[in-house]
Amino acid sequence: MNERLSTPETEPKPIQILEIGSGVQVEAATANKGSELSQPNVHYTGIDLPQLFWPAEGSYESRINQGLTPRPEDGEAYVAADGAKLPFPDATFKTVLMRSVFGELSMDEEFQSSNAEALLMSLGEILRVLQAEGELVIAEENTPFDAETLMQWLVAKGFMIKDLRFMEANYDDLAPDSEWKALREKYYTNRPTSQQSGNYILIVQKPMQPQPA
Repeated sequence: MNERLSTPETEPKPIQILEIGSGVQVEAATANKGSELSQPNVHYTGIDLPQLFWPAEGSYESRINQGLTPRPEDGEAYVAADGAKLPFPDATFKTVLMRSVFGELSMDEEFQSSNAEALLMSLGEILRVLQAEGELVIAEENTPFDAETLMQWLVAKGFMIKDLRFMEANYDDLAPDSEWKALREKYYTNRPTSQQSGNYILIVQKPMQPQPA
């Protein structure tokens, strides 16, 4: 009886997915995995940007201990980092997720003026750590940031726009064939924070070759 043995050469490489702004509570994507994140070969890395969102609330490690502990056996890892210098090699990730991160700029004028530049710098870093033809998936669900402005920023950084889907109605009134909901469920299964129409998902792609300036 010939049994095919699995070797490092024949085993498929893990699908590397990064979420920026993952948080450390149970609402993080790891607790509400959509179909894309539930595949057995996915390795999920959650990263938060403490210098943006909670600089005075203690270390990332202590926040993890309060809420969510990574499960390495399930392909999960959590780190804190400066968005202007992500601690990963070039072309590491197939997909990068950001949920309700840019919406923070809509909520607080002081926050917007002090952190917009840092978020823009992080877009260049995201482009660097994405694989060629990898995707950045932006789900704006809290106080959605202006989609047109965001697309202009992304194109200026070298991304290509792939898809934009707005939530067609309030969450409980969505039709069974809602394109927004079907797309969202690839990444998240929990109800969005804001359930009123206006939420959107924007998907952009890193080109095979750098875009001309």
